[in-house]
Amino acid sequence: MLSILLYGHDRAALVQQEAALMEAGFKVAAVTTKRLAEKLARRRHDAIILGYSLQKTDRNQVAALFKQANPHGCIVMTYAGSIDGAELADAVLSFNVPASDIVQALQHLFERTPATQGGR
Repeated sequence: MLSILLYGHDRAALVQQEAALMEAGFKVAAVTTKRLAEKLARRRHDAIILGYSLQKTDRNQVAALFKQANPHGCIVMTYAGSIDGAELADAVLSFNVPASDIVQALQHLFERTPATQGGR
């Protein structure tokens, strides 16, 4: 089962995304700033979804830490205004897309990523 880490400040968006991802068969952990470092250190996740409410520097720092922990992992960034600083992202989606679009983007990324083919 593929593991997804959700990180952001908009609790309502995290809950909605978590429900859609779990329904699609993913193992999901939604975290706040306090638990992020712990989650990255303790478990290798196949993807991370970074919420639109994160500051660009925070988003980029977390993306770099995630890639360091899992070089083959996928990064999905959501945005509200500018996609500036999304170079590490494998997919960039508007914050107001339905959660099903995030599921679809992840499924597409996992089909193309050798490290995640076949699941765990």
